[in-house]
Amino acid sequence: MQVEIVMGIAADAGDIDCHEAGDYGGVDEAIEATGAVVVVAGAADGKRYDPLLYRHPQVSVLSLGGNGDAALHELRPHRSLVGDISAAELVATIRAAAGARAGRPV
Repeated sequence: MQVEIVMGIAADAGDIDCHEAGDYGGVDEAIEATGAVVVVAGAADGKRYDPLLYRHPQVSVLSLGGNGDAALHELRPHRSLVGDISAAELVATIRAAAGARAGRPV
């Protein structure tokens, strides 16, 4: 999924702050600067995200595939298949992951 599409969906949600990692120099710097709890990334083998999750255990990674599939990667270790993802499901998954990390009920 293109960055512009994700940024637009997040902006339309009204309660999700969305940042591009490149604006901060990289993903690690963006997480540190923004306090991010959810990182949205392109789909890849889940093991690719392990180093990021070990460096930032508070983060969940929502990986989006080009065919609309998505998966939520977390350090617990835990991976939840999201399946075909719509704009509404994207927003709901980000909110749920952020709420769980913040200790709020989902």
